[in-house]
Amino acid sequence: MNVDEVDDCLKNSFKTAGDINTDNILLYQDKLLAEVYGVSIHPAITINGQIYRGDLSGYDVFRAVCASFLAKDRPSSCSIKEELLKKLLINAEKKFVPPGISRNNARFWLILVLVLVLLINSTALIFYLRHKKRKMKLEI
Repeated sequence: MNVDEVDDCLKNSFKTAGDINTDNILLYQDKLLAEVYGVSIHPAITINGQIYRGDLSGYDVFRAVCASFLAKDRPSSCSIKEELLKKLLINAEKKFVPPGISRNNARFWLILVLVLVLLINSTALIFYLRHKKRKMKLEI
């Protein structure tokens, strides 16, 4: 895939080419198609008029697209060996990870947030039980 072609496509997708403050025609068309096909989650993928319901990993989507072709019309890229394809897609996915973000880093922050929420809830529960116990002693 030619990066310059992708950049040109992006620049030309706005009402005023290159002006990111104007409406993006491709996104607007995508929104209209989502309404037509009844897509309620986004991102969603439509293959031959059918909403793809499966894992959004590159490998699974690639296989679904290839499966949508008749055997005689199937592109040659669909016959790539499974292991090679997985390796290519994993390497491609790694290239698009934003700097400073990794799965391990995201997992760490998720676990940290969950632990903090549990600690806050536990502390609140302890104070509530102590307050309730004092109130019961005063009533006796």
